[in-house]
Amino acid sequence: MAARSLYRPELDVLRFVAFLMVFLHHVLPREVAEVAGLDPLIGRLTVSTTQSLGFGLTLFFTLSAFIMTRLLREEQAATGTIRVGDFYVRRILRIWPLYALGLAIGFLLAEATDGPQGREMIGWFSLFLGNWWFLDHGWAVNPMTPLWSISVEEQFYLVLPLLLVITGARGGVRLGVAAIALGFVATWIQGERHLAIDTAIWTNTTTHLAAFGVGIALGEVTRKGAPFRGALGRAGLVVFALVAFFLAADVFDAKRIAEARSGFDVAFGHGLAAFAAGALILAVLDLRVTFPAMLLHLGKISFGLYVFHLLALRWVEATVQAGPVADAVLALGLDIVVASVSYAFWEKPFLALRRRFQTIASRPI
Repeated sequence: MAARSLYRPELDVLRFVAFLMVFLHHVLPREVAEVAGLDPLIGRLTVSTTQSLGFGLTLFFTLSAFIMTRLLREEQAATGTIRVGDFYVRRILRIWPLYALGLAIGFLLAEATDGPQGREMIGWFSLFLGNWWFLDHGWAVNPMTPLWSISVEEQFYLVLPLLLVITGARGGVRLGVAAIALGFVATWIQGERHLAIDTAIWTNTTTHLAAFGVGIALGEVTRKGAPFRGALGRAGLVVFALVAFFLAADVFDAKRIAEARSGFDVAFGHGLAAFAAGALILAVLDLRVTFPAMLLHLGKISFGLYVFHLLALRWVEATVQAGPVADAVLALGLDIVVASVSYAFWEKPFLALRRRFQTIASRPI
């Protein structure tokens, strides 16, 4: 039986916020050409705002690192060790069933959407190397393309428990800082090579080391409680995060659909986005609020929402064609239904098996 629960409902809410950011990023105009009829300044602000919403994925990565670090450190405190094998089994039971379903859908659609290259991409995805496929390719049409980010997370999960064992019980902060520094250098090098920001740089695992590093460090330093408890401090963190996300996209072009201008811009932009994600975690951590059950449910199914959201968008756009706003609303509703069904009838049985490998409980099923 788990020693105690580390479930934090506020983090489920933040998961849904991260998904919603990504969803809106894929719905709203992301290029200047799409807002050509607007005043140039308004058009630029609109595009930069949409691009900044793409950092919802950065928030996902930071949250994952934060939660996994907290769970593993609490397990180490309770048992004297980190059970690496149990961690891998828990991650497999959480990620692989839904990922396999997404791969199957992607495989069936591959030839029709992307031709011969479509199945090649799915092949890379099946080895959890899907993100590296985009170093030499543009974005695919296949609606399962978002699975590339699961490859990044799985690569992170493979090394995280080992690194926490190596660094010792109090080495998480140093590990986090090292990841941030390495990510900054790696992204700087990519920027100096003027790689494509939205594909080659964005899908490179090293680009997201800063997000993982911030999550690891926060997971270590907040074990005794959230440092910000007052409403004013929490509100300030939210404002900082929103401004930082926008500046990362608008000033530093970290999500621009073009080649990188310089190493500093893209590296600083992604670093700023990672700290913004960390600020949002601190803003909600240990928040004593009773959240609506529906909001918690949306956080619980956020993995499915992310996996199926482009599929829902493409289907509605192809069949309903009620206009951009109506299509987006209908697609979101369809996505919620599909993700809820997937969670209840496909993911839940596998999640129930995780209890056998838990020392510290996380979210209730």
